[in-house]
Amino acid sequence: MTMNRRHQGFTLAEMMVASTIGAFIAMVSIASLRAISASSATVDSVVSRASEVRYAMDMLRRDLVNLQQFGDTSNQRLVGLYVQEGDMGTSYLTFRALCRNKARSDQPEAEMYELSYYLQQDQDHSVLVRQQWPNPQVDLEPGGVVMTIAENVQLFFVRYYDGQLWAEEWPEDMENLPDLVEITIIGEAPTQGGQPITETVMVNIARTVGVGEDTGTDASGAVGSITAPTGAE
Repeated sequence: MTMNRRHQGFTLAEMMVASTIGAFIAMVSIASLRAISASSATVDSVVSRASEVRYAMDMLRRDLVNLQQFGDTSNQRLVGLYVQEGDMGTSYLTFRALCRNKARSDQPEAEMYELSYYLQQDQDHSVLVRQQWPNPQVDLEPGGVVMTIAENVQLFFVRYYDGQLWAEEWPEDMENLPDLVEITIIGEAPTQGGQPITETVMVNIARTVGVGEDTGTDASGAVGSITAPTGAE
C-alpha cells in the first residue's frame, strides 16, 4: 500500500517569527561592531596623543641635558618666564645647548644653539613649538627655525629650584643655573568627556655639568611620569 505524503512549507507565522529573530540578531551584531570600532578608535586616539606628549617631553629633556654649562660663561644662558594668558598661564623657556641636528642643512652652523619652548595658538588649539636659533649673538634679534612638536597642548608649565625654593620664573639676571627644572605638559583630552594626557619630568641640571652630547644615556637623573586615560565616558 502506498502512503501519500503531503510536504508542507513554513507557515506565515513561522516566517514572521524567523524574520523578527534574524532582524534582532542583525541589530545586536551591528551595535556590537560599532561599539568595538568606537572603542578601538578611542584607544588609538589616546595612544597617539600620549605618544605626541611623550615625544615633546623627551626632546625638551634631551636639550636640557645638553645645556651649555662649560667653556665661555658668557654663552651660558637659561631664562624662564611665566605669562598669564586668559584663565591660565604659560611658560616660556629659553636656553643655550649643544645640538648635533642642524637647523639649516644647507648653511654653516656651530654646535651651540639657542633653543626656545613655548605655546603658540593654532586656530582653535594651542601647539607646543621648539625654536632653534643657530649661531646666537647678543646684538641680533632672536630667530631661527620654529617646529611644532606637539599639537592640542592645554598647558606648558616650568618650575625652577635654586636649592631652597621653587619658582615659576628664572630671570635673565640670575648668575647661576637652577639645580632642578620641572616641566609639565598637559595635552587635551583625546575624546569628549575623557581625561587629559599629563606628563611631568624633573631634570637635575646640576648633574649635567661636564656632560657632552646626549648619547642615549640619561645623564640628567630625570624622573618623569605620564598619565593617560584608559577610556572615555
